[in-house]
Amino acid sequence: RPHPHRYTSLPAEIHAKVDKRELSKSVTVKWSDDVSKMVRVGDHQAHKEGVSAVCVVDTGLVVSASHDGSVKVYRWGEAGGGVERSVSARSITISSIVSPAPCTLVLGCWDNSIMVHSLVTGAWRSHTPAHRDAVSSLAFSPSSSILASGSWDGLVKLWRCCQANNYSVGLTDLMCELDHGAAVTCVDQDLDSLAAGTREGEVLVWTMETGASNMAASLSHRLPSHSRQVNSVKLAGDRILSGGSDMV
Repeated sequence: RPHPHRYTSLPAEIHAKVDKRELSKSVTVKWSDDVSKMVRVGDHQAHKEGVSAVCVVDTGLVVSASHDGSVKVYRWGEAGGGVERSVSARSITISSIVSPAPCTLVLGCWDNSIMVHSLVTGAWRSHTPAHRDAVSSLAFSPSSSILASGSWDGLVKLWRCCQANNYSVGLTDLMCELDHGAAVTCVDQDLDSLAAGTREGEVLVWTMETGASNMAASLSHRLPSHSRQVNSVKLAGDRILSGGSDMV
């Protein structure tokens, strides 16, 4: 099977049409059970390039990652909060970010790597060459302590990412890899299910079985969901939500 085309920049089809007047703004919102009462409580223009991911790390602590290779840490509150510190990922474009535990960040990067950072010590716990092409997405399952990484090399890899190892991720933590036959653009997992979207518009759903020392996965569904690339996918109980560049 030929290797999927390697991206050198964001494909044109995933650029959204936006109002140029809004490009210099970022928004923090606050909501209650009644979403009609959502109010804007703060703006933070903290990055030099586009924001690629945001993540809640702990109560009152959130982070944003950017194509400028930096991570900004915010302490937010009633007044909107502000930038508390900045973390440099060595000029590496960051595509995705998850937090498996308070004050621990896992970054997916366009240099094919997965990086783990401690906000407490400020140290990089691990920097692993995880894929043969850019890491496009990450998803973490707290129930199984499994980290899923999707990549433009066409693979989703499942990694052991647990407290016993301080949430570091190394090559010996690889448990399973799933071939999708096309560049993987997004991934999500919930309990024993995993869903991944591809550049070809498909959503693939896998059932995972975890043993004492290994993991196996079987393809449950291959869904031709979009006419263009899948940009986001979410498992929601017995339903799957997906959004694509075909405006669907």
